Amino acid sequence: LRKRGQKQASWLAEELEASRRPPDPILSSPLLRAWQTSELLADSLGTEIIELPTLALGHPPSDVIESLGEFLERRSPDAVALVGHNPQLEWLVAVLTEGPTAEPIRLRTGQCAVVDFRGSSPSVGGGTLSGLWRFDDD
Repeated sequence: LRKRGQKQASWLAEELEASRRPPDPILSSPLLRAWQTSELLADSLGTEIIELPTLALGHPPSDVIESLGEFLERRSPDAVALVGHNPQLEWLVAVLTEGPTAEPIRLRTGQCAVVDFRGSSPSVGGGTLSGLWRFDDD
C-alpha cells in the first residue's frame, strides 16, 4: 500500500474501533493490496483475517453473498468487514441494499460502506446502507 492507503486504513480502523459494533473478523480478498489493508485493520482492531476468495476480482456479487452466507452459518459474529476491490464492491453494496437490478454504489478507493442487516443474514436487497466512510486529506 502507498502511504495514503496506509493513512486511510489507520483512520478507518480508529472509526471502526469507535463504532458500536467493530468487525470481528475481517474477510479479505487474497490479492495483495486488499490483504495489506486487512492486515492494518486487523492489527489495530486485534482481530483475525480470513481469506474469502470470492472477494478477488472477477466474482459476481452472488458468489460473494453465497460464500458470506456459508461463513455465517459456521460462525455468527456481530459484525464483519469485507475488504475487496472495485467495481465488485460497488455492485455488491448495491445488490445487498437495493436488490438485483440496482445500479452500483460509487465507492472511492479507501472508502468503507457500512451495511446493516438488522439481525438477519446478508441477503439480496435486505441491507440498509447506513454510512459511507473515507479519510480525505485533500
